[in-house]
Amino acid sequence: MHLHRWVWIPLILQVLIWALFFIFAFFGYAEVFATAPVDWWADHRVDFWILLGAGLVCLPAYHVVAWLAALAEAGIEQIRIGTKEMAFFPDRFDDTFFDMLAKFHAIYPGVTLRLMVHFNHPDEFLKKDGKGGYLEDPAGGLQWLDNTKRAISQLGQRNWINVDNQAPIINGINNDPDALRIMQREMKRNLVENHYFFCGRDIVGHRLKIVVEYRPDTESRHHPRRAGAFGSARLGKIGKLGDIALHRPAR
Repeated sequence: MHLHRWVWIPLILQVLIWALFFIFAFFGYAEVFATAPVDWWADHRVDFWILLGAGLVCLPAYHVVAWLAALAEAGIEQIRIGTKEMAFFPDRFDDTFFDMLAKFHAIYPGVTLRLMVHFNHPDEFLKKDGKGGYLEDPAGGLQWLDNTKRAISQLGQRNWINVDNQAPIINGINNDPDALRIMQREMKRNLVENHYFFCGRDIVGHRLKIVVEYRPDTESRHHPRRAGAFGSARLGKIGKLGDIALHRPAR
């Protein structure tokens, strides 16, 4: 792939930002969030905090809980953590991780976590047979990979943790109604809500992006296809001005 010289500038900056994040977290300086005066948090009505990327989840459990505790001490009531780790390395969500979460919840029972996972295709979490088809589960639905199923089930047993999935619609990967339908159905069946499907912004790999056209005049004709599990799906577009909702589920 040919890259213009200027493309390296944002890439280098991104690497530096993540390097600083890991250094900052690894040496245990998360407590700085709690050093701001209580009045400042109250005046700005900050009670929700978003931690993007898989960086936090990749850290050792004692560093993860340091960040969570610092935010809780600062008055944050809801913490959202985005991670691809559930698809890349579900074994990261092991007994030590859940023990850490249990101890955190015992100390800060009023703080809720929203774990934003990123599954883009059913192949990332479903078992397949020798012919490439998905295996049916005798208990209903389809068979998940054992380690992914265990992690998702453990999270679902904790009512103070919400698990959502968000996925870009990628050209040649999951711009397929059957793939999206299977993924959405299996997510809902295992208590993972749909945050949204979205078409991304223009990037260097622009050939991966697809154009999504939403026509409200065809809404009623397509409604039966969005019944059941698909009734909660949202479609969004990420642009220069932020997220734009193209379709919201009916209330």
